[in-house]
Order: sequence, then structure tokens, then C-alpha cells
Amino acid sequence: MSLWIGDKVLLKKSGRFGIVTSIEKNGKIKVTVENTFIYTNIANVQVIENEDYVFPDWVYLNEREKSKPLDLSRNDTIDLHIEKLDPSMENQSAAMILPFQIKKCRLFIEQNIAVKKSIMYIICGKGAGVLKQEVKAILKNEFNAKFIVEKNNGGMLEVWM
Repeated sequence: MSLWIGDKVLLKKSGRFGIVTSIEKNGKIKVTVENTFIYTNIANVQVIENEDYVFPDWVYLNEREKSKPLDLSRNDTIDLHIEKLDPSMENQSAAMILPFQIKKCRLFIEQNIAVKKSIMYIICGKGAGVLKQEVKAILKNEFNAKFIVEKNNGGMLEVWM
């Protein structure tokens, strides 16, 4: 497989899309994913070679520009199961679903912060844990959550802002 800086790639383990930023001397690949850098090995990278492949709009656009705000007047919980968020996406691949779930989660967190809710609940399911790890990283690194407590045998996060 030939790999070039600027190639559009799929990270196999997490199902996220990104662009190759650099190829390091130690063999690691630096990939830009949603304004962050991820270092991975070449086995985890799949080049999207079909130039006809069109990324969905939500990969490029800021979520706030294209979705209506969630009604948070009485809701402090979001269920990130795809059948709850958007049933029409149930048959999509994990590579398509995960970025959608993450964008919806970010929007939910931002809107809860805007209405000054200090406690929120995020249902991410038990599964393989990829979504939960992404959500935890976002809460810690982007929103400085004070506490993140796993509930319901790890299927839900209680978040204290």
C-alpha cells in the first residue's frame, strides 16, 4: 500500500475518517481527525482510494450549522445508540455511525453547558467501548468535566461539569 501525506484514510479500529498529516521516522502515521492528531500504525490505516467516494456533509461541516438544537428544557440525558439518534442510519457501517454519534454527543454537551446544567447523563452502551472512550476523552480534554462516573454496569456515564 502506498501512503502519502494528504491521503484520506479510515482508521480501522475506531471507524473514524482523517487525513494523513505526516509519516514519522518510527513508522507511526500522524492522522488529523476532527481537529486533533492521532498517531497510529500502518496496519490501522486504510487509504480511501476511490476518488468518487464522497464523505457525508457532517464530516466537513460544523454540526451547529446543519442541525436543529436539541430540546434540553427538561432533558439531561442523551442515548447515543444509533437507533435512538437516527434510525435511518442503523444499517450504516461503524465508520459512518461513530463520527455521527460523537458530533451529536458534543452538541448535547455544549447545549447542556449553555443552559448551565451541571449534571448530565450519556448512554453509550456496553459494546466494545470505542464510543465510551471517545466520549470520555472529549469530556476530559475539551470540556474539563469534574467527574465522570460509570453507571449501569458501564453502559451510561454520569457527568459532573
